[in-house]
Amino acid sequence: ILGASSLYLNLPLNQVLPDIRLITQLDAIAQKIQPEAIYTHWIHDSHQDHRTVAQAAISVARTNQCAVYMYELIPSGIVPYAFRAQRYIVVSQTFPSKLESLQAHASQTQRLGTAWLRGISGLAMFRGYQIGADYAEAFEVVKEVIPAGRSML
Repeated sequence: ILGASSLYLNLPLNQVLPDIRLITQLDAIAQKIQPEAIYTHWIHDSHQDHRTVAQAAISVARTNQCAVYMYELIPSGIVPYAFRAQRYIVVSQTFPSKLESLQAHASQTQRLGTAWLRGISGLAMFRGYQIGADYAEAFEVVKEVIPAGRSML
């Protein structure tokens, strides 16, 4: 639906640790594809695997010219921290495709029904409202890299 490809590390669910094995695997991928940005889970997400992936992603980006952004995730449990929306991206034109792709995520659709899609839509509408758009996504900035000669505006 999105035209994206996936890469799986074949790690055991609920047993992922931010250790040298995970970081080495992610380092190798980053060296191969040289991303301009890494989008990862929010470091305070209520799911332990999501926190682990965020920690590892930050470690991977430690020595390269790669931006790191953490995203909000629905569904998510209640945590004693507040997500700090620092970067907004208008997604009004692409949001229908995002919903279509999420509906194709069979394991989540089966487990959560349509409630999570309403939550995702509501969050995107809220973030859009904050910046005067129909739909937007917000990110916490860990590291932002602006290449030489490129304006921040």
